[in-house]
Amino acid sequence: MVARPKRCAAGFGDGVAMPDPDVPTRPARQAPAQPATQAPPQPARHAPVAPKQRIAALDALRGFALCGIIFINIPQTMEMFAFAGQLPTPLRLFFYGRFYPIFYLLFGVGFGIFLRSAMRRSERPRLLLVRRFVALAVLGGILHLLQPGEVLLPFAITGLLVLLPLSYLPGRALFVAGVLLTVAGVLAGVGGLGLLPGLFALGFALAELRVPERLEESRGRLVGFGVAAAVTALLTYGLIMLGPPDIAQIRLGMILSLATAACYTAGFLLLLRTRIGVALSWVLAPMGRMALTNYFGAALLFVPIGTAIGLRDSSSWDLAVLLGVCILVFQAAVSIVWLRMFGYGPLEWAWRCVTYWQWLPIGGASTRAHARTHTRADTGTSTGSGTGAGIRPAPGTGAGTGPGASAGTGPAPGSGAGPRIGTGTGTGIGIGAGEGGSERADEGDGDGGRGRGRAGA
Repeated sequence: MVARPKRCAAGFGDGVAMPDPDVPTRPARQAPAQPATQAPPQPARHAPVAPKQRIAALDALRGFALCGIIFINIPQTMEMFAFAGQLPTPLRLFFYGRFYPIFYLLFGVGFGIFLRSAMRRSERPRLLLVRRFVALAVLGGILHLLQPGEVLLPFAITGLLVLLPLSYLPGRALFVAGVLLTVAGVLAGVGGLGLLPGLFALGFALAELRVPERLEESRGRLVGFGVAAAVTALLTYGLIMLGPPDIAQIRLGMILSLATAACYTAGFLLLLRTRIGVALSWVLAPMGRMALTNYFGAALLFVPIGTAIGLRDSSSWDLAVLLGVCILVFQAAVSIVWLRMFGYGPLEWAWRCVTYWQWLPIGGASTRAHARTHTRADTGTSTGSGTGAGIRPAPGTGAGTGPGASAGTGPAPGSGAGPRIGTGTGTGIGIGAGEGGSERADEGDGDGGRGRGRAGA
């Protein structure tokens, strides 16, 4: 049987993002076929055979960011504080502004990976990206009615005005642009959203430079990066404690947020390499895969519940934290169960359908493969023929089709044997079983038959 790529274990150790089998793809050039008995021509399919692999560590990191964000979103939306100094010290030091930079960066990475993939399947990939941003703006506009401090609408606007033009730059130039925009955001001193253009561009550049695919090889760099970020955070905090003027304190606070977020990111990615990380990834990676649904859904939960239990304009910090924990536990359980049945969260799936402007399958088989080993056989047949001269085999090729949109391929070498030099031909028929459950369970691979011919006298 022809080996198929396997999905990464959840634990963004990392797989490279592969072409998505559910969306149209641009045809690739094929190598000239060897002489063979060919199967009847089949209708063109809208999907490549290769399954999509996600980078599980990035999914887990996205889930980690969601966990930190909710503990600020709840009191902020419930109007429990007017400025950061009114927050309890643990929330102010370890949560306020510490997780949104990770979220910004990861969305930039996601858009970069998306555009790179879209370029392989569409003649106008940026049109797909524009649709993606417009759909996100619509979601953000709806959420803004419930949670005025939401980030989806700013994400969409920044994507259209900043990422789209910058996407024409090569990766290194894009990285430099991201650094400059981030520095400009700090100097502007306008708060967390001032960092959004720079971090979006940095994430986009990291995707262009294929940094996420090399996370497994970056242990030493992660350690160095994390140590540098921790030292920067400590020095910045020390400067803030000296009581500089407000104009400097605001900018130092933004540097502290960036440095702390960088330290969290490096530490979390290193933690994923341990036994504890396996458990963390099992819980957080599904949440990260459904980040859009979970971010949107959290507001649908904490706004009415928080209002009902009297959080608005209150100082019930313990109750706000408890509500956040309960929502996260609920979302973690729902994400795990949902992704065992479906390939995408409900909003992620709708987002994809709008992006490609067609009804796409929700891909339940892919998640069963992600959660547990799940195989099913889709049989395919392949026929092949080969010719041999004397006792030396000559390779043949086989191609076939089977039910369930299965395709079988396999070599069908033929060989000749005889007391004298001659030629022989042979045909073979093989049945192959394809493993499903990676991204499309209905794709099968078949091994070709082997043909053997006896040489003539």
